[in-house]
Amino acid sequence: MDKLHCYKLVVSASLLMLSSTGFANPPITVTDGTTRVTPSAGITISIPKIHPLVASNGTLTAGSEVVNCGTNHGRAAAVGYIPLNGVGSYSPTTLTGGKTIGALYRGGCVGGTFFVVNGFSSDPGTAWLTSLTCAGTTLQRTNATYSYSGGSSAWHWTTALPINANTSYSCSIDSN
Repeated sequence: MDKLHCYKLVVSASLLMLSSTGFANPPITVTDGTTRVTPSAGITISIPKIHPLVASNGTLTAGSEVVNCGTNHGRAAAVGYIPLNGVGSYSPTTLTGGKTIGALYRGGCVGGTFFVVNGFSSDPGTAWLTSLTCAGTTLQRTNATYSYSGGSSAWHWTTALPINANTSYSCSIDSN
């Protein structure tokens, strides 16, 4: 009969530990963020490194502008923070981890909500963002369309944040 092994998993902000108790201590190795446990029977269990969720809290003071949507498409209002156009403000603009908010607004010609983060050296993928909560509404990355170009990642949701111009809102950005 095989020997019984009990494992205790301890997870903290950046540490993954696995300890063993039982009749024998199996070897434990850590490589590339993965812990591998090899009990005496030769079975290997791989546990991926757990990345802690990073929350960045801030305040959105929404501004607004009317944008031209092109010939025969009229105009539409964009409400939120669009720094390139001097619309609204967000404080602080630097997120935990050093990235910066490039835009956070609803509406515009396409509608929905747009969120842009700048400062990536390569494409982090859509999974960098877990969720965006603003004005009591949480938008999950799984419901967003994602794109990346030249150091900037953008998420677009068809759901518009319930924000109005000249009003401040608490926001939380949860990322990996």
